[in-house]
Amino acid sequence: MNTREQQLLQLGFEKNEHQKCFSLYRYDNTWIIDFWDLENFTDEEWEGDIEYTKYSIESVKRGHKKYLREHEAYNFAVKELKKQLLDKLNHYKSNLQEETKVKLNRLANKEKIRELEIRIETIKELMK
Repeated sequence: MNTREQQLLQLGFEKNEHQKCFSLYRYDNTWIIDFWDLENFTDEEWEGDIEYTKYSIESVKRGHKKYLREHEAYNFAVKELKKQLLDKLNHYKSNLQEETKVKLNRLANKEKIRELEIRIETIKELMK
């Protein structure tokens, strides 16, 4: 396998023997590079083409992310995620409070207390 093929495979292109090309479908767009391009482009032409392809993929990716963020479902999903994180945080805080209560017939489980503290800190970091 030559380095040009490796570059395309690293970008996520798939080899299609039947159509004699490499293709990539992402972010509602398709990129196609023919086998002819791999074999007949000079090194300068190839570098220019591969750099343009990388730039094209990145710009489409940015536009796609922007579109998704502006979609009304995105805000709903963010609110739902925050709600779920808050519910889990409250659940773990409640469990921690229960574990740290002193009772006459049991000892405090230090491992479980530490585990709950770590989970609480992790959720707090996710909520930032």
